[in-house]
Amino acid sequence: MSNILWFKDISDSDVDRVGKKAAIISKIFNRNLPVPNGFCIPSNVFSKFLEETKIKERIDELLGKLDFNDINTLYNISEKIRNIIVNTPLPSILKYEITTAYENISVNIDVYKTVSKQALEIIKAGREIPIVALKISLANETVNHQQNILNVKGKEEVIKSLQKCWASMFTPNSLNLKLKNNVPLDYCDVSIIVQKMADSEKSGIVLTQNPESNKDEMIIEACFGQSEVLGSGIIPDKYIVDRKTFGIVEKTINPQSFMLIKDDNIGRNVKKNLANNNEQKLNSDEVQ
Repeated sequence: MSNILWFKDISDSDVDRVGKKAAIISKIFNRNLPVPNGFCIPSNVFSKFLEETKIKERIDELLGKLDFNDINTLYNISEKIRNIIVNTPLPSILKYEITTAYENISVNIDVYKTVSKQALEIIKAGREIPIVALKISLANETVNHQQNILNVKGKEEVIKSLQKCWASMFTPNSLNLKLKNNVPLDYCDVSIIVQKMADSEKSGIVLTQNPESNKDEMIIEACFGQSEVLGSGIIPDKYIVDRKTFGIVEKTINPQSFMLIKDDNIGRNVKKNLANNNEQKLNSDEVQ
């Protein structure tokens, strides 16, 4: 499937196709660390979708009418472009490849590639419909103001969410970032990660190089529950870690009054209050 790249098959040489985030996740996955399985829809697929469905000309025409000094025009044109993208059906082959990969995301990738279709149907019959997250991954992160979508369940919802992710390349904020960073307004090299959702007790991000110094350090930011809580005003704990010894050089512990956890009954994240607001998120063993 040329429109699908499984984490297992992604290497450093694919970063231009899958973006930096997907390349990092895949590298961690391929080190057999506990990362949920998933796949990427490479960046060229969106461009191909625009060309094959013949909507690129309509989008280019609308972009030509943009006036960044007129906020009403900006928001109006942005909405029209996004509506075109989300309401245009995917070509049937592309849709089949994506939904087939989604249906098999809980199957071991080596098994998926080798057994018959009938065997796969038997394997899938005993498993629940997977719940996934769709995340944006860009090679050019200067326009990184796109949405991620969580707790997606079912083939049609995956396709809808994919198109919403693509459309987010044309939000008012994204268009402003393109203008500010001298990126063409029609730039759409965006890869979409489709990954099984994990019931996270703790989550966060790792910066493999400390951008605040030239020292051989990395930064870990962590919170309780799903990382989407950070969009609710929660500030994560911050750990500066020596890259050679993995010892904690410096840490900043920030209060967290609640966490977000996935509720399987309603298929979305819910808020759970925390008894100890000032608890440290990671200990030394977890950092190492």
